[in-house]
Amino acid sequence: MAGIQEILSRFFGSKSDRDIRTIMPIVHLVKEEFARLEKTSNDELRAKTLELKKFIQDYISEEVYEIEKLKNKAENEISDISEKQEIFEQIDKIEIKISEKIEKALNDILPKAFAIVKETAKGF
Repeated sequence: MAGIQEILSRFFGSKSDRDIRTIMPIVHLVKEEFARLEKTSNDELRAKTLELKKFIQDYISEEVYEIEKLKNKAENEISDISEKQEIFEQIDKIEIKISEKIEKALNDILPKAFAIVKETAKGF
């Protein structure tokens, strides 16, 4: 059995090797971003962090607004329980969409965020 695993790992690599191959493009992007931030002050790093937070908030702002409208409608305009149930089901679907969008946004900003953390940690 161990022989089969050795043969397979020679052809496909170990789990660790595959994980490293998957992560390396991100590591290279972080290093590039880190090189750009090398002369950045602490205040500028804080500002860049706020920019990333704002990017995420702006990215999901439509959905957040839609949820607020639906909640307001359910609380103030509708008295029928089944209609409220439908509205809250819509809200649940929008919240799932928000989670997916946040995941995508976090993946988009990942190299910048890691580079900011790395540059900040270097100062300590």
